[in-house]
Amino acid sequence: MTLLALERLMHEVVREARPVDAAAASLGVDPARLSIYRDFVRHHVRTALDTNLGVTRALLGPDRWGALFEDYLRACPPSSWELNAAAEAFPDFLARQVDEGRPGLHPFHASVAEFEWTQFTVLRHPAVIPPAPAAPTLNPTLTLLEQGWPVVPFLVAWDRGERGAPLPEARASLALLFRHPRTERCCYFAAHDDLLFAIKATHDELDAEAAAAASGHALEAVRGALDRAHELGLVIRP
Repeated sequence: MTLLALERLMHEVVREARPVDAAAASLGVDPARLSIYRDFVRHHVRTALDTNLGVTRALLGPDRWGALFEDYLRACPPSSWELNAAAEAFPDFLARQVDEGRPGLHPFHASVAEFEWTQFTVLRHPAVIPPAPAAPTLNPTLTLLEQGWPVVPFLVAWDRGERGAPLPEARASLALLFRHPRTERCCYFAAHDDLLFAIKATHDELDAEAAAAASGHALEAVRGALDRAHELGLVIRP
């Protein structure tokens, strides 16, 4: 058997498209050992999804989630040594399922999945946050996520324990996600004007006085916006 044929056989076993006993017989191996490998890979993918996309899983419910897992495993078998990477393709997979009209799915579900995966990528962002930069600087892990649904306020309410609320109406939304310089947790905020102003001023290397002069805003308001951005961890100061 060629390596390619072996890979295809193992994919069929993992996806449960071929019985373990039949595959083991063709390979001349112990079915019990082959079952261990199949179960390990399936558990690995399921754990990656459950861990990284917990809100999406809860919104969909156990039955739909289980069926989606089986279809996802068939459509997007894992190909990376990194465990969490097994969930990377799920947001796009879910969006395609929505577009195809799969019952029980809503476009908001796909947006939540995309948001949750972005949270993971922010946590694993390779940038090092400087502990004491020479001048105010933007958090290098800052990620902007533009979506058609207001995911941030929904997740804020979810974190407060408010479950069972109806899904929100469609609305263009821009979210700011970044890793906090001290807690190392992923923070996320809707892109309010004061935060966007702080990003612009810091990017242009303007202090409060210069930013106030350039924008025409009151100095006190500008200082408040810059201080707030620093408190959140969005702007790193010396």
